[in-house]
Amino acid sequence: MSTLISQKTLDAASNCKHNHICTTNEGKPFCTIESVVGNTVFFTGTRHTPGCVYQCSFGSAYMCTCPVRQELFVKHGI
Repeated sequence: MSTLISQKTLDAASNCKHNHICTTNEGKPFCTIESVVGNTVFFTGTRHTPGCVYQCSFGSAYMCTCPVRQELFVKHGI
């Protein structure tokens, strides 16, 4: 699945602690995108337990700022 993600996007997510596992065939995104506002703000269903540098709280909700996860959702519906 890694060929689905542009190298530019992978480079933009260089702080990923999980080595972009969501881009492999065995892997899957750690978080589920619950809602999107204007294709720029991505809310996740729950907090990812092991932690993610790209997930941040917004009140009682959590937002995903990961370029890879956003591209997977927007371009591929994953």
